[in-house]
Amino acid sequence: DYMAARLGSNKQRIVVRLTRGDDGGRYQDLSSVSGELYNTLFAAANGLGPRCFAALLVPTTRRSRITGRVLYGAFYVLDRASSTLSEHILANVQGTPRSRPTVAHMNQLGRDAASSVLSVIRRLSVLGCVHLDVKLSNLAVMFGRRERKNEAPHTLTTRFIDFDAAYFMVLDASEAASGSGRPSRCWQECMFLNLLLATAHLYFYAPHEAVWWGWREAVRDILHQLHDDVLA
Repeated sequence: DYMAARLGSNKQRIVVRLTRGDDGGRYQDLSSVSGELYNTLFAAANGLGPRCFAALLVPTTRRSRITGRVLYGAFYVLDRASSTLSEHILANVQGTPRSRPTVAHMNQLGRDAASSVLSVIRRLSVLGCVHLDVKLSNLAVMFGRRERKNEAPHTLTTRFIDFDAAYFMVLDASEAASGSGRPSRCWQECMFLNLLLATAHLYFYAPHEAVWWGWREAVRDILHQLHDDVLA
């Protein structure tokens, strides 16, 4: 309540994320946690991740068994998501005991998910970034957030939520940091890789094949075009 009041926000719209203290493996050295902090703030500032209202790196009493250096945890105050994209798809596929989703509904669900992920992946790629851990559980469905003002309120909007420095890379840092609005010189290569990783993940983990069919219809031509452009 206190944090929400200070931010001038409804407490239902923010979430506090902490490094869990019951698993020492989650603590990391300063280089790793500061890298994730940079990526989280970079993503928030560029519409790739939830808005970040506060962040703090906290030293712990634990030390690395390998280097002996102090390990750190992290504290973030972020926009709250309604669910992960994986949870959103699974809930819609399962339906309710009285209402089972049709194949057409699940096909549309796959197309809607692909459209939303394409939007955030395009933005990621234009900035010259690659996310090597693109998966549905690392994409959050945001509360009532629309990409454009003229979109319908029910439009699905997703954001990345995991920015581990080992997986999130800025390949064209100069263009990403310039704020020029120009696409990165390697945006097509980044887009091809990011979209291919997301598509491969959905292929193996989609809760119903009809969801995969809808996703495939939405991204197939784009992947083919990117493939041809990258290899040209």
